[in-house]
Amino acid sequence: MLLNEILLELANTSYTYKLAWRSDKSELPQWEYKFTSKETEKPIEYKVQFQLRPEGNILIVNFGAREEDKDVLRLGNSWKDNVTNTGDAFKVFATVLAIIKDCLKRIDDDDLDVEIIEFAADTDEPSRVKLYTRFADNIGKYLPGWKLKSAKNGARYLNFRFTK
Repeated sequence: MLLNEILLELANTSYTYKLAWRSDKSELPQWEYKFTSKETEKPIEYKVQFQLRPEGNILIVNFGAREEDKDVLRLGNSWKDNVTNTGDAFKVFATVLAIIKDCLKRIDDDDLDVEIIEFAADTDEPSRVKLYTRFADNIGKYLPGWKLKSAKNGARYLNFRFTK
């Protein structure tokens, strides 16, 4: 089996997730999903947040984690977006990918339009940059119809932008 086939197979293996919250349809469209990795010594709770910005129909993807029942990893008020070092990065990333697909379907069902997807990798975390870059380079395999438009270095993040 070739490496790309293995990566594609891994991308189709994910944790169970749920849509935890979505904004009122009269507000700026936002969604929040959650899932838990229980294959590690201490369960890690993950959160994937989306915001659809109407200017340019840009879907912003944010991702964070924390140890279950602890706010030790922070994103916003209680979550952190750095590497958890749990050893299951591919399954976690595959879950995030499944969630992105689910969110895109919900957006389509709501008659909203997404022209651009954006997310970023912290450049202080080389393993994350490598994983995100590999995903970005193969976006069409994971999200058919999408392609990498740009990967630009910012002050602290490598910013990825995908288009249809």
